[in-house]
Amino acid sequence: MITSSDWAESTIRSEPDEVDAFLASIDASRNQFLLAGQRALHAKTNATPFHAKNAKGTFVFHEAIPQLRFLFVGENWTPRTINGVEYIENKDKKIRIAYSSVDVCGLREVSPKPCSEKGAGVERALNGGLFSNLPNYTKEEDVIKKSEYTIYYILMDDKGNMELSRPVVSNKTFSSYPERNFLGSCEDGVEENYNLEGDTVSDFDPQVTRK
Repeated sequence: MITSSDWAESTIRSEPDEVDAFLASIDASRNQFLLAGQRALHAKTNATPFHAKNAKGTFVFHEAIPQLRFLFVGENWTPRTINGVEYIENKDKKIRIAYSSVDVCGLREVSPKPCSEKGAGVERALNGGLFSNLPNYTKEEDVIKKSEYTIYYILMDDKGNMELSRPVVSNKTFSSYPERNFLGSCEDGVEENYNLEGDTVSDFDPQVTRK
């Protein structure tokens, strides 16, 4: 028999202030994620009519990983590959972040589903909503069951909407989310100059020369 004690209410942060406060607590910023998504989404333009049908999604994925690392890796974050899953890792915060393209982001009433199946490596790493005006829930056993590191995914749909969320994997897909953080549209990302360690050098200020 399933009772209410078997389920835990999901944490959903949608207000900009609460999202930004959470991101700051894990040594991250909204702009870093949005800019990585913006650059990755632009990679779709590399696909031509002669490419395979899934080329656009493949290009986005393969651009998202290096852009996340370029924008984050430095004092707090390092690149990691575990069981075939590509991450950025913060050892001090015990957090790892991977990337996945999904069907939809930023809607309380809809749980994002990955555009491709998630393999056993993802499920091992992770150990493991009905209406917009109602809370979302996750099986209590999936909330409790976790490794030393908390695994987040930066999620993006084909419109560029993004969220940083903590999924539960079952049957090769994301079945539920103990935590979701809505980031907004990647089009809101602001270009900045970064050094090779991923630290911000200065605001992006292009020089315009009159002819």
